[in-house]
Amino acid sequence: MSNHRQIQKLLAPIPNPFLLDRVDSPWQESFYDVPDINRTASTRCQESIEAIQKGNQSRGLILHGEPGSGKTHLLQRLRLSTQKDPRTWFIYVPPFPGPGRFWRHLLECFFYDICQRSKLPDVLGKGLPGEATKEEGPGQGPLTQIEEALTRHLMNKPLASTQELARWWVDICKKDHPGEALFRRLQRTFDYLTVQFRLDPDVMKVLRHYLTWHHRSCAYAYLLGRDLPDDDLALLGVKQSLDEETRAREAVLTFCRLTGPIFTIILAFDQIEGLQLTLEDLDGLRAFANNVVDLMGQCPNLLILSAVQTYFLDTLKKSMHVAYYDRIAQDESILTTLTRESAKRLIEFRLNNQKEIVDLQQQDAKRGQLWPFTWEVIDQIVPPEGLPARDLIRRARHRFDELKKEIKIPPPRSVGEAISQHWNELFEKQLQQPEVRLNEGVYEDGLLRLLQTKPPKGWRVHRGWERDIHVLLEGQNEKMGISVSNSENMTSLARHLGRLQTMISSGKVNRLIFLRDARLPIKPTATVTQQRLQDLVQKGMQVLRPPAEAYAALNVLRELWNKAAENDLIIGDSSMSMGQLKSWLVEKTPRSLQELIDVCQGVTISALDELIDKLIETLKGQWMVLLEDAAQKMAVPETELAQLVIEKPEVAGLLAGPPMVLFLNPEAVNRT
Repeated sequence: MSNHRQIQKLLAPIPNPFLLDRVDSPWQESFYDVPDINRTASTRCQESIEAIQKGNQSRGLILHGEPGSGKTHLLQRLRLSTQKDPRTWFIYVPPFPGPGRFWRHLLECFFYDICQRSKLPDVLGKGLPGEATKEEGPGQGPLTQIEEALTRHLMNKPLASTQELARWWVDICKKDHPGEALFRRLQRTFDYLTVQFRLDPDVMKVLRHYLTWHHRSCAYAYLLGRDLPDDDLALLGVKQSLDEETRAREAVLTFCRLTGPIFTIILAFDQIEGLQLTLEDLDGLRAFANNVVDLMGQCPNLLILSAVQTYFLDTLKKSMHVAYYDRIAQDESILTTLTRESAKRLIEFRLNNQKEIVDLQQQDAKRGQLWPFTWEVIDQIVPPEGLPARDLIRRARHRFDELKKEIKIPPPRSVGEAISQHWNELFEKQLQQPEVRLNEGVYEDGLLRLLQTKPPKGWRVHRGWERDIHVLLEGQNEKMGISVSNSENMTSLARHLGRLQTMISSGKVNRLIFLRDARLPIKPTATVTQQRLQDLVQKGMQVLRPPAEAYAALNVLRELWNKAAENDLIIGDSSMSMGQLKSWLVEKTPRSLQELIDVCQGVTISALDELIDKLIETLKGQWMVLLEDAAQKMAVPETELAQLVIEKPEVAGLLAGPPMVLFLNPEAVNRT
C-alpha cells in the first residue's frame, strides 16, 4: 500500500507495537524475542552451563555490552530457557545493599525465586478427571521449583519428568494429609538428605515445614531471612533466625547443595555498578568478589553470571585480586548492537506479533508489510558500528505514532521536571506493593546514598565500620551513628540495643539515631528491650520511626541510583546521568526523604548546642580560662575547641598566646 492516507486510516485503531522498549527484570512476563539477535551471547551462556554439567565445577561468566544493547533482555531469555530444562534454576540478584549484607540479600533473592511456580503450569491439566486445578494447597496446582527439586530426592528419580513428579506428589498428599502428618512422614528422608549433602539441620527442618504446608507462612518468613519472634521460632522448632550473615550463608549453601550434582543453578548478579557509592568506593565490589568465589569453591553446580556495562570492566578488575577476577570472568558473553539486517528483523518481528496488523495483511495479501520505516530509512539510521535495540524501538514507536497522526509533541520539560514526574510514578507504584519483609538494608543503603548526596552541614557521611552502626556521620569533634533494626524478635532487639549501650559507653560514637520502621511495634511486655531503649534515650539517642512513605521513597531512590550507575536511567526518551540525578535530589528532595534529612540535621544541631552549653558552663563565673584547661575539662581536642570559638564569636572569644586564652561573651550567659 503506497497511499499515505490509506496507511493512516488502517493504522489508526491499532495499538503501537513498539511501546515496550526495555526489560526491567528477567521475571517480567511480557517477552519479545528475535532469537538471531545476540544469538552468540546466548550460545555462550548455554555453553557455560553445559561445561558445569560436564565438568562438575562452578564457573564464572561476565555478560557485558553497551547501554541499551539488551543485557536484561538476554537474562530474561536465559531465564525462560530454563523452562525447557527442569533441572536448572535461575536466580536473579539485584545489587545487595552493603558489603555486610551480601548473604542475607542473596538468601532472600534465592528463596523467593525458587518458590516460584513450576516451569510447566499445566502439568496437572490432564489425567485427573473430575478434579479442578487449584492454586492453593500441596498437591493442587503446579509444583514450585524448590518442591520439584525435593520431590526428585523423595522419589529417588533425579531424571523424572516434571509431570511425573507432580503426579507422584499428588499421591503422597492423598496418603498423608498436608500438615503434621505429612511433616512427620518426611522426617526420615529429610534427615538422610541433611547428612548426605552436609546441609544445615535447622534450615532443612523449616524447609520440611514449608514443603508440607505445616506452619507454612512462618516457614516462608524464616527462609527469607526475617528475624522472627520467639513464639514463631518455637513453632518451627528452631532457636535462631537467619538474620545474621553467617547463618544466611549456611542457608544459601544448603539450597545450593540440596539440588544435587545434576542441577545447575544460575545466579545472575545484575547492575554490579550499583555497588559503588562513589567512584573511589570499592568495598561492595570486593565483598561481591570474595563471597561469590567462596560460594563457587563450596558448591560445584553454580554459574555465577555478572552482568555489567562494558565500560565498567576496568573498575571491576581493579577492585579485586587478579585470581578472583579470573575466576569470575572465566567465561565471557558479549552483547552486540544491531546491524542493519538485525534491525529489520526486529521491526518485522514486532509487526508480525501484533494481531491487528497481521489481520490487516491477511485481509489483503497485496498490502505486504506495513512498515513504520522503509528499508532505506533503516539503512540510514543504523550506522556501520550498529545501533542499540532500545534506540531503534524508540524511533519506531515515534514513527508509528506519526503514521497514525497520534504523535503529540509534549511541551519541553526540564531535567528536574522529568525526574520529578518519573519519581512520583514509581513512588505511587511502590506504595501499592505488599511488603513481605521490611528490609533493613533498604534503610541502610538508601540513607547512606541520600546523606552522602545531601549531608548535614559540616558533617561527612560514611558507611558504618562498627557492627550495628550502619551509617556514620563525622563532624569536627563528634561521631554520630545511625543504627537500623527491624527485628520482630524482642530478644534479638534487646541484644542489639545492649550493643549500642556498650558503644556509647566506650566512646566509639558520641550520639546515636536509632531507626525502626513505624509499622513494627516494640512490645510493652518486652521489659529488657524497653529498659535499654529508655536508657539510651536518656543518654541522648534519637529514636526515628519512619512511615511507609519513607521506606517506599528509599526503595525508589535505590532503583534510580542503580540504573544511573550503569548509565541506564532512561526517562521518556532521555538518558539521565548520575550527576543529574544527584542535582535533582539536592534541589528538589522529595518530602518523605527531606524529613529523614531534617531529623539527622536536627540531631547534629542538638549535638553542637550541647557542646556550646558545655563551653558556657566551663567559662561561666571565671570569664577567662586557658584554652588548654578548658579543652581538658570538656574532653575535646584543643584545635577543635579553638575552631568552635572562631565559628561562634557570639559565645566566646579567643586571645592569641602563648598561652591561648578563652573569654566568655557576656551575652551568651542569657542564651536560651
